[in-house]
Order: sequence, then C-alpha cells, then structure tokens
Amino acid sequence: MNTTKPIRILCASIIFFSLAGAVHALEEHAQKENTTHQNTLLNQDIPLFYGEELFRERIAKPFSGRPEPFGLLLSGGSARAFAHIGVLKALEERDLSPDFIVTNSMGSIVGILYAAGFSPDEIISLIKGVKLSTLFEPVVPLRGGLLNTRFFTELMSQFIPYSRIESLPIPILVVAEDLASKRTVILAEGDLEQVLAAAFALPIFFEPVDFGPHRLIDGGISNIVPADLAYRYSDQIIISTTFYGKSLNLNNPFTILNVAIDITKARAGIRAIKRYQPIWIRCDVEHFSFMDWRSLDEIILRGYASALVQLDSQEAVESIPQVPLDYLQNIRDFGIEHVRNAARDYQRSSAVFYSPVDWGFGAGIQSTGGPEVRYRLQSRNRFQTGPYLNGGYLSLQQKFFYQPRWFNNYQQPDGSFSGISFEADWTPLGRLLLHGAADLNFEDRIEFSSLYLRGETGLPLLTDNFSLSPLMRGEVFTDEGMEIDGSLVLAGVSLRNMPSFDGNTNISIEGGLMYQDHNPAWHSEAQLSIDLLPVLKLSQRLLARMETADGEGVLYYPGDYYRGSWQRQELPSFLVGNSSLALTFPDWKPSFGELVILDALRFGPFLDTRVTEDRIEYMFGAELDIALSLIGLKPLRLHLDYGFLQGTEGRLSFFLAY
Repeated sequence: MNTTKPIRILCASIIFFSLAGAVHALEEHAQKENTTHQNTLLNQDIPLFYGEELFRERIAKPFSGRPEPFGLLLSGGSARAFAHIGVLKALEERDLSPDFIVTNSMGSIVGILYAAGFSPDEIISLIKGVKLSTLFEPVVPLRGGLLNTRFFTELMSQFIPYSRIESLPIPILVVAEDLASKRTVILAEGDLEQVLAAAFALPIFFEPVDFGPHRLIDGGISNIVPADLAYRYSDQIIISTTFYGKSLNLNNPFTILNVAIDITKARAGIRAIKRYQPIWIRCDVEHFSFMDWRSLDEIILRGYASALVQLDSQEAVESIPQVPLDYLQNIRDFGIEHVRNAARDYQRSSAVFYSPVDWGFGAGIQSTGGPEVRYRLQSRNRFQTGPYLNGGYLSLQQKFFYQPRWFNNYQQPDGSFSGISFEADWTPLGRLLLHGAADLNFEDRIEFSSLYLRGETGLPLLTDNFSLSPLMRGEVFTDEGMEIDGSLVLAGVSLRNMPSFDGNTNISIEGGLMYQDHNPAWHSEAQLSIDLLPVLKLSQRLLARMETADGEGVLYYPGDYYRGSWQRQELPSFLVGNSSLALTFPDWKPSFGELVILDALRFGPFLDTRVTEDRIEYMFGAELDIALSLIGLKPLRLHLDYGFLQGTEGRLSFFLAY
C-alpha cells in the first residue's frame, strides 16, 4: 500500500491550517494594536490622577473647619508667578487661608512652600536669602534640558520638612504634562523633589522628570489656569493669574515661538475663567519679563496690591467664611525652626546635599576676573566642557578647556593654551569647606607647559548678620620641568555680611599671614558695595600687603588689581585702592527674544591708586559693566574700562566674570 500520498496530504493540511492560524493571529494582533493606538489617541484628553482618593478625604473635612473647602488656584508665569506671594499675604490679612491649592508651572514653588506651612513673609525671606538666578547651571542637554535644576530642587527639599507632597499640611494639586502618553498628569502624591522639578520643567530649558512610566514637563505649557480642576472639588475658588502682556518684537524668531506657545495656554485659561466667572485676582505683573528675577520685590508688591483691589471690589468674597489663622500656628512653628536652620546652613557654605547621585556634562564659559577674585597665580577665562558628579556633599568636575590669550586681558598669560582641569568641592556635614583644583596646561595642544594647583579650606561661623570664617588658601604654579615658578599660602580669617543684613549693601573683609614663595607678609583686603540711590552704586576696595619683621619686600600680582600694572613685581609694602561710582539703569532690561536678557548696566568713573613707601601711582578713567543672562539666570559679566596712567598714558582693559 502506498502511504506516501496520505502522509503528504496530512502534512500539507497541517501546514495550511498552521499558516491560516498564523495569518488569523497576525490579523487579530494588528486589529488589537490598531484599537490600542486609537484608544491611546482618544484618551489623550483624559487626565491621569495620582492620589485623588486621599486628596478628597483630606478636603472633605477642611483643616480650617469651614463647612465647604475653599480653594486657591495659582497660575504659572515664571518669575511673574512670585506675585502669588503678595496675593497670599493679602488673603491672610482677611483670614482667607485656603483649604487646598491647585497650581502648575512656577506657581507651584509658591504653592508648595505655602502648603508646607510657611507664611508669605517667611517665603519672601527664604526667596531673598538665596539668589535664584545662580541655582541653575548650563549643561550639555543629554537629558533634554539646557540647565541643571538639581541644585535648586535639592535646596528646596532641604528647606521643606516633608519628603512627600501628600504629607504637606495643606493639600495641593500640581498639574504636569506627560511626553510619553501625551496626557495631563495631576499629582497629589509623590516624592516632593520630583513633583517640584516636574512642575516647572519648561521644555528645552529644563529637563523632563521621570515619574513612574511618565516623562513630565511643565503643565503650564498647555493651560496656564487649570480652573476646571479646581472647580471639581469646590465652588468656593479664588484664582490668581500672572498672564503675559509684555510688548514684544514679533519679528524675532524666539519671540515668535514663545508667543505661539503662550497663545494656546493663555487662551485655555481665559476660556475657563469666562466659563466659571470666579473671584479673579489679575495680578498687575503682565508687563514683566518671564525671567525677570531681579524685580521680585516689585512683583510681590504688585501681587499684593492687585489682590487688595479685587478682594475689596468683588462681593463674592464675602461668601467665603473667614477663619482666624490660629489653626495654622502649630504647623508653622514646626516648619519655621527647620527652614531657618536649613537656610543658615546654606548661607554658611552654599552646600547642598545630593541624593541620589547627580551626574552629567557641563559646557560653557568659565570666567573669573576683577577685584573680587582672590586667586592670583593664574587667571581662568576659558571655554570648557566635561563631566561632573555630585553625591552627598561632594562635587567632582573634570573639564577640557581652551584658554585664548585675547580672552585674558586681565592677568595676561604668555599665550593661548589648552588643558585638562580637575576640581573637587567637599563640605563635610555641610559645615567645613574644602576645595581643590589642578590644571594641566598644554601649549600647541599636546606639549605640556605648566601645572597649576590650588586649594582652600574654611569653617564659616554665623551670627545674625555676618559670617566669620577661619581660612587657609594656597596656590602653586610650576614650569614645564615641574620646577615651582610661584607659590602662595594665606592663613587668616574672613568676614562677610549675610544676605538678610541689608539687601543694598555687600561687605567682605579678609586678613592674615601670607607666604609668597616662602617669604612672609601681612595681607588684608576689604570690599564695600552700597546703593547710594536706586540708580547710583558706590564700590570701594582696599588691599594692603606689608613686610613682616623678617620680610624682604612683598610681591604684587596681577590679581591684586591695580589697573596700572598687570605684571608680577617685587615691591616694598604697598596699598591698592579701587574706587568707583556707577550710574545704574535698574528699570531698563532689553532682551533678545526674551532669551538673552540685559541683567545689569552700569557706567561711571573710577580711580585706582597704588601707594608704596616712596611712590604714589594712580590711574583714573571710566568703566562699563554689562551683565547678560540666559533667561534671567546666572549672568555673564563683561567689564570694560579705559583709563589714564598718571594722567597721561591711556590704557584699555577688560575682564569677564561668571
């Protein structure tokens, strides 16, 4: 019997049905994928909510004792959002502290601080105790942002005595947007530092934040006033807004992009305001730049004044029960001691504890110059890039740099050179300051030319108004044969005023025994900067270096900053004085597409003197200071001056400082 044919038929049947099953499975999978894609697309307008059940439980019985919770919505607005501090101050004067807060974007910083139990005055004190513009460093955008926000978010988490947003005494909702699902994400629970970073993660400038499966950005990018969310939980809502109404150059491509984004988010907010007809505090800050950090005092005052006008003119305010603020006293007493200790630690050392470890690549300009610089053997005006690592109180950086001669008119080097720089900063327990750096310098790109080492240690001790610190500072410079070409060690003390002492006055003093190439000398330096008028600033600096009983003259360095001499010299005891009187323009802040902002402009006369035992030298002229900042953050300062040495020889000099 021939069995081959039935077997062939059976095998063919098996193959046929297998292929048919596979095709059917592929069709089902494709249909399922198509359905899933459609569902994902159609679900983009449905928000994702984290912590809603707990949030509802908390506001069901308001902490204030009101029968119905009273909610406050704080819109985004970048620097303008700090007007909400003034609004909160006006609300508290009428016993209208909110039972819950809804916020997004930069308004979330104010909202979270208030929800943590800080009064408006304490928030103002905290914000003025730090320079916000210095808390963001430019980085290579490997993670989606041009600026690193970790320093800021770590500092805020140190100030706030709660680690999770659902633990804040006043319930708060923070609105973000998710790049992964393209859905709105509402956060009523989560790690405080993550939520805070996500709240103001403005695309391009700040990196998105990973939160579970999400990649979160600033929620204000789609709707600056999420009123629909606030009205889900109460009919008693006050909305505080900081819209944008600044007159702009609409031919600038960056301005066009910003305005195009603003159209959508502002229109969505306006639509919601028209729908609900809320008690609306329209803060009179719409003409300020979105990154005008230097005007925070005026922005806060305008928010306060705007709130007073609206609270007095809208009858609906009377329907919200007033509750004396006594019920907040316990949580404020709990937080105030914590934040004061944290703020003093930061003012003492500027140290922030990183956990988990933060790493990345920095890029940009490193610039030091002028009389405020206290390193003297090598200038550091350079272009650089390289990795950094921050963990705990330790910061490590490694940079490849190029230092052109034309970039170093101050402390003029012999020529352009490149190199590798290593820097380490360690602040054990947030108290003792330890800094070290090493530069390997190369000429013609590959030929080793010199080594520069420096180190510094200090232990700042605080009073209410001043920081006093014993210190030791050292520098060593070698030639290509590793022979020491210069060394300097200073052991002494420094004194500087705290930011809260007087916002218009800066004072710093240091003094001690200096060893210059093992030759001892007494060294002291004092600097004073004070605003005589809102448009007039006086700066004065005195530096003295004197021989000791065993001394044999002293050394003058370019970093001692008498503009009549940029050369290292051996002199008898000397005194250097720098005096300047600058006209300022605090209200004039033009920008390039709101991207690069003129942070400061000063112009005026200067007088430099250098006095030795047998000679008085002087130089006088005019100087110009221009500070430019990227979106209002840490400015790059350009200094130009032209003076006449001994009243005859004209000289031009400049330096950069960052």
